[in-house]
Amino acid sequence: MLVAAIALGAYFAWTEGMFKSFVGVDTQHDDVIIYVSNRCGTPCNRLIDIIRQQNVRFYVLNVDDDEEVAQELRAKLDAVGFRQTIYRLPVVDLYGEILPIPSIKDVKQRLR
Repeated sequence: MLVAAIALGAYFAWTEGMFKSFVGVDTQHDDVIIYVSNRCGTPCNRLIDIIRQQNVRFYVLNVDDDEEVAQELRAKLDAVGFRQTIYRLPVVDLYGEILPIPSIKDVKQRLR
């Protein structure tokens, strides 16, 4: 019950923007960036929680809230050959490496 309450609280905090840092196109390759949307829900929240537990500085950018962020994501995905008209999220830019819809295990391994 406590875990559900914490998860629900984190979700509402995330949807209200408490976890968002908008850095747009000024992000660097030494940053971890998580691209999310308002509809991403549990997959995005789990990934954010896992990265937070690793004590890694990261940014959360919402493609629904900023068209410049959406264009930045499209450009990054196109550059790695991941061409779709609708992108499934989350997408992680892990120090310059683009990971579309990564598994938690994959992200943890790359953060080590």
